[in-house]
Amino acid sequence: MSLKPVIILDETLPTGLKANFSAVMAMSLGKLRPDLVGADTPTGDGISLAGITTVALPVLGAPAEELPALFDKAAGLPIRLAYMRAAFEARDYADYTARIAAEPWPHTRRRRS
Repeated sequence: MSLKPVIILDETLPTGLKANFSAVMAMSLGKLRPDLVGADTPTGDGISLAGITTVALPVLGAPAEELPALFDKAAGLPIRLAYMRAAFEARDYADYTARIAAEPWPHTRRRRS
């Protein structure tokens, strides 16, 4: 099966946050699937540029209230990634991991209500 990744973000986010979230998600995807990152490529004058994605990675928008359902619908896919609010509220990675560990998964909280 060929992987056809897509990033879906809250369509109301400011452009800067959309760019940041997309970059973070792409890094996570690259960590999980390093085969999706191409080899370094030298320029004509011998400077080596780091490899980039070998697959298209569209960034789409959806209403925030639809994102949990979209995430749930992707349950059968080989990879699902999520980016929680704590990621942009945290001061550093240690703060991020502490915030994530202290909060229930947002989708679980919705189901219990």
